[in-house]
Amino acid sequence: MSFRNRFAANEQSGRPGRLFPCALILGALLMFLAPVASSNTTTVEAEVAQDSTIYLPIVVRQQPATGPLSVHLTLDRAHSVQQAVPPAGGVLNVTGADGTKFSLAISDRSLPVTRTITMTVISAVQGLPFSDGLAGAVHLEPQGLLFLEPAILTIVPARPVPPDRQTFFAYDEDGQEFRLHPSVFDPANLQPIRLPVYHFSGVGMASGTEAERTAMLQRLPSDAADQIMQEVAALLARERAAQLAGQPGDPELSAKLQALFRSYYTEVVQPTLQAAYKTHCHGLTGQHAIGEALSLALGWERSLLLLGLGEDFMSAERGSISTTLLEALAVCWMDATNPCMDWRNPSQIVRVFSIAHQAQILGGSDTVFDPGRVRKCEGCEWAKVVSDWNGRVVFSYQNHSSRSVYGGSITADVARSATMVVGMTDAADWGGRQRWNANWARGSGNFNDRVVETSRTQTWIGSGELTQLSPATGHGKMDIDPAGCKYSVEFTPYIVVAYTNDSREESRGSRAVGTPYLFELPVPDADGRVLSGMRVLPGSVDPMQSQNTFTHFFFGGTGAAAELEYALGKDNLGTAQVEWSLSPAPYW
Repeated sequence: MSFRNRFAANEQSGRPGRLFPCALILGALLMFLAPVASSNTTTVEAEVAQDSTIYLPIVVRQQPATGPLSVHLTLDRAHSVQQAVPPAGGVLNVTGADGTKFSLAISDRSLPVTRTITMTVISAVQGLPFSDGLAGAVHLEPQGLLFLEPAILTIVPARPVPPDRQTFFAYDEDGQEFRLHPSVFDPANLQPIRLPVYHFSGVGMASGTEAERTAMLQRLPSDAADQIMQEVAALLARERAAQLAGQPGDPELSAKLQALFRSYYTEVVQPTLQAAYKTHCHGLTGQHAIGEALSLALGWERSLLLLGLGEDFMSAERGSISTTLLEALAVCWMDATNPCMDWRNPSQIVRVFSIAHQAQILGGSDTVFDPGRVRKCEGCEWAKVVSDWNGRVVFSYQNHSSRSVYGGSITADVARSATMVVGMTDAADWGGRQRWNANWARGSGNFNDRVVETSRTQTWIGSGELTQLSPATGHGKMDIDPAGCKYSVEFTPYIVVAYTNDSREESRGSRAVGTPYLFELPVPDADGRVLSGMRVLPGSVDPMQSQNTFTHFFFGGTGAAAELEYALGKDNLGTAQVEWSLSPAPYW
């Protein structure tokens, strides 16, 4: 099966593939966090290897017999270190209760912005498939953090492990996808033990036999990334076995590795670059697509050097990577800095400096990618550079009506409420205005309508979590007038409602609890940073009747709206109390 087919199989199973361990998407970015000191640290000399060979313990490849392995971790929080690591890099050190020393070295090419990193000693691994037990391991946070260039974990175990039994492993999340992991191998110096760290959650070393490592190969990981690593590892393991036995190595090893990485470039790297470029870096989604391509391409190139394939191998393709990514980053730069720079917006600052750092890695111009040259935002311009917003709305509506109608009477009691938080992402221009559409929503609502007529009783009743819509844009939207410093916003939470007629349940379905429509509200100046307020809005069945008064409250689906207008009376639609707040979403 080709790499692409294996990756497609992961996508169809609902599990995202990580592609290649040293070619991973950028993790969420974080800034302005002070380092946290730890008293449980011991310094260990550690450095990022520049010209080493990657080595996986000697194994014989077999067909997988079972699925991925999961283990249970016991973390020793008393032996942990937390530290803010800037783009310039840094080293974290911690010593376990048994005296095992760990040092995590992060290079100046690994992180685009400052991240707070936690390294915690693992005291036990339940379900470890190696009979001689754990030699030393650490759990790394924040979970999912990915590096442009791998960090290096140095381990000095308190109990020495013979080289032929040194077995290195990694896992995802809290012990899922447990697998063999490569080490940095220097034939002239097996100590200290160094492991490349491509992403978090955890890595470590155990003492195991060749048979146990061979058995682990039968536990095929779910992700295409780890499957491909085992393809490479099988070649390297046989080569190392020949060297240790004093026998000639495989004369075709280099050709095999070249074919493997050439195919990987064609099937994975190149399509990812093209797809990222087509996003036009619009908003945070486009920015992250560019980051994924950058991490993937740089990781692929770094792997060639680590595997000794030399700088001449696929040199034209390497050159095209920098050119393509710099062009894409230039588009990102324009999107992130248009029309100005808001120096009080951490999200924009992180995004802009991240782009600048990525461009620097690729050899981009310091003049072009210079945050100091971007015009400073004035007045309400700060709102126009926000890529994503987080919003919150709380509203309630109650009304009662009892009146005589032709042929009898009608009584209506209506009570609805909702609390919702929603994320909105930039949807570009909309009729000359800048628009953001909801891309996720959470919250709950209550829906309790009762209409009693002479001949029948109808109810619409529902309570619970919001219904997840696809697309999520149905939950809300906002737009800003770039000329007049005005914004309009609407929120529409949906829940499941049961309709009954004369105590018989007729139907169940998703229905809008209500929609506060707020129009042409003023955007505060640069000191505001939040769009918020509280209003009492008159009810209306037709939201288009008063769209310029920002005073709408829509009752729900077509049937319910018609029934309420008839039941309450057109002139007795009441009011809803609405409180809302919108603030720039963090970049990470």
